Amino acid sequence: MTVALAGALCAGNGATLRLRERDAAAEASLLNRLAQDLLQVTPQVSIDGDDALLLEIGGCLRLFRGLDALLSRVTALCTAQDVTATLALAHTPGAARLFAVHALDTRPLYDDAGHADIPGLRQALAALPVQGLELDPRTEESVMQMGLTTFADIEALPRQALGRRFGKTFTQWLDRLTGVAPDPRMAIAPETFFVRELNFLDGIVHADGLLFPMQRLLGEFSRFLRHRQLATQHLVWRITHSDGSTQEIAINTARPELSPARLLALSRIRLEGVQLPAPAETLRLACRQFIPLADSDAVTNLFGAAGNEDNRDDGIAALIDRLRARLGDRHCRQLAYHDGWRPEAAQRVVSAGAGTAVHPALPPLLPSHLARRPLWLLREPLRVLRQGERLHWRGTLTLLDGPERIDADWWSTPLARDYFVASHDDGVLYWVYHDLLQDDWYVHGVFG
Repeated sequence: MTVALAGALCAGNGATLRLRERDAAAEASLLNRLAQDLLQVTPQVSIDGDDALLLEIGGCLRLFRGLDALLSRVTALCTAQDVTATLALAHTPGAARLFAVHALDTRPLYDDAGHADIPGLRQALAALPVQGLELDPRTEESVMQMGLTTFADIEALPRQALGRRFGKTFTQWLDRLTGVAPDPRMAIAPETFFVRELNFLDGIVHADGLLFPMQRLLGEFSRFLRHRQLATQHLVWRITHSDGSTQEIAINTARPELSPARLLALSRIRLEGVQLPAPAETLRLACRQFIPLADSDAVTNLFGAAGNEDNRDDGIAALIDRLRARLGDRHCRQLAYHDGWRPEAAQRVVSAGAGTAVHPALPPLLPSHLARRPLWLLREPLRVLRQGERLHWRGTLTLLDGPERIDADWWSTPLARDYFVASHDDGVLYWVYHDLLQDDWYVHGVFG
């Protein structure tokens, strides 16, 4: 109705009229999100116009053990998105849409195994009024001028006569609607990224007020990950304020994660240092980097994370996540292994949790020659004095183990060294090497 008419009706009833501008883009986004969620029910989900979804469910009934359970799942997914949906069943996509538009309950025409009462469906379709067939206005007017008031009146006429009067497109529509001709629909593809946002009509003034919408978005994000068997180590929050400014909060984890409770805890820590320059109008969660769940250790037991995932203790990984959230990524660094032949290039400093850590528990799991390497290398190798068969560096060095030969980089800067574990007079173990190209000895590392 018009705004003037709505205002007059409200004034007559003593009510207050509140006007909201329709957001077609937000509606389309909601419909697409719902379609993505319904891929949990069937892989054949099609978006029909701007207000309907078509689901081919015949092949999924056994998975859900019957039609009632499947329809309950569809209803639950709609409710989770705050969508009020009218469900209808039919033997063709077009008929299912029309039944939904008219809110016809066709569930009694199906048994729980999905077998349909086709005559009953045809009878329900025949009773639909011409005004409710969603014809274009010109065709609808022409049909009604012929004295046809229901779909049964149209179907009773010869196809050739209808074709001459209304064209081939009209008869093709009739054939698809009644199931005489196939009516294939283009199914949507699963999203390869996750982007969701919430809009706040009144704005959120304090950062703590963002925790509840964050929890809601993370719950949806966690379902997205589980349904696709994925995990992630990186996601980004984006806050848009009423003055047009934006803030981004990046959440990074040391291990692949899919628990909404753990991600919310890290987000809460990051929010403690956030000041909102103006009321927040939009909160957006985005993630484009995923790890297959089978390739991660996010789930550590046979039955996934049911029951205790959010409460398990991940030791160093959980500590790293909290430190990074509290201090920032640039303040949390670690040594990580690097693929290189030269010992001085075999490790590097990276952001905490970004690489395979150099940790005292790891060397025994490595090949034996790597287990004999120290974690502490000198900034520069120091020259060792050689006198006959004895080595002197601030005392006497006695070779205990070795050699481990490294002969590499012949194509650029040749390297040829024999490494040994040596004991000093004071009992400290050093890592020394003999430079075969220069025939000199050096101390390169210290064992802890």
